[in-house]
Amino acid sequence: MNYDIKFADSQRLHALESKMTVAVAVLEQNIAIGSGMKSHCERLERLPNLAINRNMEHAVEDDIEMQLSHLKLHKISCELLLRQLHGTCTLVGRLP
Repeated sequence: MNYDIKFADSQRLHALESKMTVAVAVLEQNIAIGSGMKSHCERLERLPNLAINRNMEHAVEDDIEMQLSHLKLHKISCELLLRQLHGTCTLVGRLP
């Protein structure tokens, strides 16, 4: 098959690849923040004199865990797209 690839197409691909790289980095930071929040909740749970509603605490921990699961799935999806974009950019860069 014969495709016409313009310089602008290549620029758009590289811009998209760059944006996807940033998206993966943002997701990684959000995962780190969520993990820190979860650890903080677990430390609060161990404080003996803290009057805390245990049901509410477990609900918050469950919500954080659910959000972490979603973030991890989104990160995996973005990483797969990024690999495909990188491959396409490499292919387009080799075309005459």
